[in-house]
Amino acid sequence: MNHPVTSPDLAARGLLDALPDPLRDTASHSDDIESTGLMLGAIPLGSRVLDVGCGTGSLSHLVKMVRGATVIGVESDPDRAESTKGRGIDVHHAIWDEPTQQKVGMFDAVLFADGSVLHALWPL
Repeated sequence: MNHPVTSPDLAARGLLDALPDPLRDTASHSDDIESTGLMLGAIPLGSRVLDVGCGTGSLSHLVKMVRGATVIGVESDPDRAESTKGRGIDVHHAIWDEPTQQKVGMFDAVLFADGSVLHALWPL
């Protein structure tokens, strides 16, 4: 099944006065009492991590640096995917569907942070 890859922010139309900046940085710190720090603490050291809806790659980069993880990102927005690549993260410009799942393989941990469920087609 072929699905167009578009920005998940388009789903916010009608809910916001304006679409959010697609290159906003949503995970720039690792304070262990904030959501980013809590996520980091739950990821095993040196693990293989999938970040679905990785955005600009800020959280992926933190996971890579702080947890020593190998991170693979999936991002439907082409500008965000490029930003993620610029941070040294292997990223697939795609939505999370069965073909993408088969392509990227198995992981020790999966991140669906910051509304990333918008990247998935249901049902899988």
